[in-house]
Amino acid sequence: MIRYDIIRYYSGDAVRRIADIPIIYDEKTGLSRIDPEIIWRWRDSQIPLGDWSESGPALSEAEKLDLYQKLRVFLAKQPKRFESLR
Repeated sequence: MIRYDIIRYYSGDAVRRIADIPIIYDEKTGLSRIDPEIIWRWRDSQIPLGDWSESGPALSEAEKLDLYQKLRVFLAKQPKRFESLR
């Protein structure tokens, strides 16, 4: 079984942007993980929230670092569900 999910992040900007960060379930460990090597993208505003979006702009290095730090805190609070980010 392969299970894919997302963590949906909403920016705090005046014009709210959304990033869907894919998480991958590892059957061996029973934990989900985030692949930090993939390109994280802002959602294309023309695509419905129920559909996957790969066409938005990539997060800048500063945006990705900021989100990465927030995800580390979020994942650390749920050690039974997620592998920690390195």
